[in-house]
Amino acid sequence: MKADGSVMLPEKSRWFGGRSQQLEPGDAIIMPIDVDRLNQLELWSNVSQIVYQMALGAAAVGNL
Repeated sequence: MKADGSVMLPEKSRWFGGRSQQLEPGDAIIMPIDVDRLNQLELWSNVSQIVYQMALGAAAVGNL
């Protein structure tokens, strides 16, 4: 996070290499404490549930 409030995100998660970004006085590096990787099956299951519920809601509104 830059001192002016802007946020700089890395392009890829490379430890070494890639485009380097300069730290300036007042900048902060923020690292999440608890990072969990999301299972792809769980992600798509949740997405499909949301899409199904939206379609069901649209069908119910369409029948009014």
